[in-house]
Amino acid sequence: MDTRYRKRKSEGKLKSSSDLDAKALKRQQKKWRQNSAKYYRKQKTLRDVLDLTPPSITDETDVEPGPSRKVLRPMTENGENQSALKAPSPVVTLRTSTPKPNRSAASRLRAKLKEKNKSLQTKDREIDRLRKQVKRMKMRKEETKTRNKLTKDVRSSVKRRQLMGSAIRTFFHRDDVSTIVNGKAGEIRRGGQVFRRRFLCDTIENLHKRFLMEDPSKKISRAQFYKCRPFWISSPTLLDRETCACKIHENFESKIKKLHQLVILNGSSCLEVVDSVVCERGNMECMYRQCKDCQSKSFSPMLDPNTRDNIVQWKEWVSRSTPISKKGQNGSTVEIEVKTTSLEKCSASIEKLVSLTEESLPRFCKHTYNIKHQFQYIQSLKSNLQEDEAVVHVDYSENYNCKWNREIQEAHFGGSHKQVTLHTGVLYLSEGRLESFASVSDCLRHDATAT
Repeated sequence: MDTRYRKRKSEGKLKSSSDLDAKALKRQQKKWRQNSAKYYRKQKTLRDVLDLTPPSITDETDVEPGPSRKVLRPMTENGENQSALKAPSPVVTLRTSTPKPNRSAASRLRAKLKEKNKSLQTKDREIDRLRKQVKRMKMRKEETKTRNKLTKDVRSSVKRRQLMGSAIRTFFHRDDVSTIVNGKAGEIRRGGQVFRRRFLCDTIENLHKRFLMEDPSKKISRAQFYKCRPFWISSPTLLDRETCACKIHENFESKIKKLHQLVILNGSSCLEVVDSVVCERGNMECMYRQCKDCQSKSFSPMLDPNTRDNIVQWKEWVSRSTPISKKGQNGSTVEIEVKTTSLEKCSASIEKLVSLTEESLPRFCKHTYNIKHQFQYIQSLKSNLQEDEAVVHVDYSENYNCKWNREIQEAHFGGSHKQVTLHTGVLYLSEGRLESFASVSDCLRHDATAT
C-alpha cells in the first residue's frame, strides 16, 4: 500500500494540503472528516460486538483430577505418597490463547438487528398505509363538504328562483300591469284547465324597469323576467286593439315621443321624464308639485338654434261638441249636440310643443300618482280581507245589440235592433276566493246615477 501511495504521489494524483486551493482544500477536509467518522463508527461497532462475546476458555489445563479420577500411588510407612517424596509437586500452568470473537453471538446479533429492521420496515409500511387512509378520509370529507355546499347552494338557488317567479307572476296579474280579456275569446284551454287571457299595458322593457324600481333588492335580467311571464298574459297584437286607453296618457306620450324623435329629449318614456323632475315618484308632495326641493324642476330640452321656429306635427285625442240633426217622432227635425272624440293632427313650432309639454307635465304627474295609489289601495284591500268582508268591483261593458233567431231583411237596417247594457262585476272574498256576476238592463245610461 505504501508503494502504491508513493507511486500515485509521484505521478501527481495525490496532492498535499499546501498544493490545494482554498475551495479544493475545504472539499478534501470534508472528505477526510467523513472517512474518519466512518472509521471510528466501524471500530465502535467491533468493540460492542466483542463486549457481548463471553470470555474464552483455555484449551489445555493441568489440574488435579477429581476424586473419581484420582490415581492411587504406593504409600510409605509414614503414610506419605511415594511419588510425592520422589519429586516436588508439579506447578499448574495455564496456556491462554488470544481471545477470538464468538461467531454464534455475532450471528444472533445480526439476526436480531435484521429482525428489528424488518419490524421497522413493517411499521413504516403500516404508517404509510395509515397516512394514505387519513389522506383519503380527508379527501372524502372535503368532497362531502363540497357536495353538501353545492347541494345547499342549488337548493337555495331553486328556492330563490321559485320565490322570484311567484313575485313576477303576481306582478303580471296586477290590474295596473295587464288588463283582463272578457268574452269567449278571452279563454285559453290547456291541460283541461281554463285560463283567462290578459293583455299587457306596457312593453316588457318598461315593465322590467318598473319591477326593479319597486323592489331594488330583486335582481333579474330582462330575458329571465320575460321567461317567468305566464303564457296567458301577452302583448296585444294589431287585431287586439286597445279600446280603453287613457286620454291624458296618450296625449302626453304622443308629445314625448315627438320630442324624442326630434332629439330634444333623451328618453322616450313618460315615466323617465317624470323621474327627471321629481325626487321620488311614490311621494305625494313631489307628484303634486308641492315639494320645496323639486317644485321648480323641469325637464331639460336640448334645443338646436338652427331649427328654431320649425313647424312640427303630432297627434292628439280631441273631444268636441258636434251638432247633429235627429228626426223626432212627429216627423220634425231636431238639432242636438253630441260629444265626439277623434284623433287629430296638431301642428306648432318646436318651442310651442316644448311649452305645451311643460304645461301638461304637472297634470300628468298628479294623474299618474292617483292611478298608482288607487291600484295599491285596492290590492291591499283584496289581500287583507277578513271572513266577514268583501270587495265588489263593478263596471259597465259595451252595449250589445239584440237579434232575433229568425228575422226578415228589413229588420237588419235602421233602429230595429234594441240595445242592452251588461253590468259586470267581481266579488272578492277572503283567502283568494272570488265570484263573478253580471246583470242585463235596457237602460243605456252609464253614469253614476244609473250605477
